[in-house]
Amino acid sequence: MHGNTRKQFSLASAYTNQGLYDKAESLYVQSYEMKKGILGERHPDTIMTLNNLATLYYNQGLFDKAESLYLQCYEFYHSILGDRHLNTLTSLNNLAMTYNQQRLYDKAEPLYLQCYEMRKAILGEPHPDTLNSMGNLANLYMIQGLYDKAEPLLVSTYEISKELLGERHPNTLIAMNSLASLYYSQELFDKAEPLYVQCLEMRKLALGERHPLTLTSINNLAMNYNKQGLYDKAEPLHLQCYEMRLAILGDRHPDTLASMNNLAGIYKIQGLFDKAAPLLVQHYERSKAILGEQHPNTLASMDNLGSLYYNQELYDKAEPFYLDCYNIRRALFGERDRDTLLYMNNLATLYMNQESYDKAKPLIVQYYEIMKGILGERHRNTLIAMNNLGSVYYNQELYDKAELLYKHCYEMRRMTLGDDHPDTLESKYCVELFRSCDDEG
Repeated sequence: MHGNTRKQFSLASAYTNQGLYDKAESLYVQSYEMKKGILGERHPDTIMTLNNLATLYYNQGLFDKAESLYLQCYEFYHSILGDRHLNTLTSLNNLAMTYNQQRLYDKAEPLYLQCYEMRKAILGEPHPDTLNSMGNLANLYMIQGLYDKAEPLLVSTYEISKELLGERHPNTLIAMNSLASLYYSQELFDKAEPLYVQCLEMRKLALGERHPLTLTSINNLAMNYNKQGLYDKAEPLHLQCYEMRLAILGDRHPDTLASMNNLAGIYKIQGLFDKAAPLLVQHYERSKAILGEQHPNTLASMDNLGSLYYNQELYDKAEPFYLDCYNIRRALFGERDRDTLLYMNNLATLYMNQESYDKAKPLIVQYYEIMKGILGERHRNTLIAMNNLGSVYYNQELYDKAELLYKHCYEMRRMTLGDDHPDTLESKYCVELFRSCDDEG
């Protein structure tokens, strides 16, 4: 029986590596049920198989399924082995990662923090598991834009990993990549680029050109070029990454879908809509089939397809995608969710371009009030919303309201961004437009 279950595990792992997730799932479920019946659900082998099944779901982006199984694993380990056992801490970390992927940051943060502090106390800071927890906590802060909290952790993780494990060790390269991503997130692309390049070259040497982490490095470098407008450098890397992921991981793997989307994005930004459209349609249909219509990745794909039509001024085709995107995200995560606000703003901008000001106005008012409450009145995104609301009033011929907002926005932008910033100059133009009308009157 032991040999049979070992064969099942090996075969399931092989199926997973080939992207044959349905076959792998069937074997893992079969193995779990068999072990649970013979050994009991609290036996270490049974829990390990449950963890493998959870990881299979996690790697497919099925985070709601992974969450429930990781939670079971953690509770079993916690009750059997105690909260300081290494298996318990690994399960705690896995559960935190699942919350992180679902953007449930308030749930993920205390678990990451607890795991990091306990690993540091038990194993010491220079231990690989502790460094892993330090990196996870730092990445969580980075995702939330808490760069001051993230940077010292990422720098420490990278420096300790380099000293403890060596410069070419996979964990050191993960830390290097995370530090580069921190600079990327802050739009410090010149600081990010040499780290991304170095990480890619070392991963090619250490892991080979076809390893998933090497492909991640190719993708990251491409994205960094993309953000700098260096499309001639970014496009071949995006194409290479997509083709290799398709060949190695299969067409249903989340990384393959991400590369498909990135390749479509660089075609779209260059105005190559004929190349972008089939990729975006395919990406949306696959995401919907694999993850379901309400999954965050599917909604992002839906939004991208809507933006393709928007960029071509096909507003009637874009509207149902933007509208569905906003309504589904709002129902799932509420109106103050970051992506809900993004989709709300996209829909409002679409209505503005359709000159449907009665539809645009309530969305822009709501967006402005929420942004003001979350970010403060002086934040650049709040001021963009204020300027857009002024434009709605102007186009509805409510000139007194429009003028007040334009003037206030101009003064705030001068104070926060400076006289020469493009946003400030935009506001200055709007204010002077009213002045010229007053002079003519």
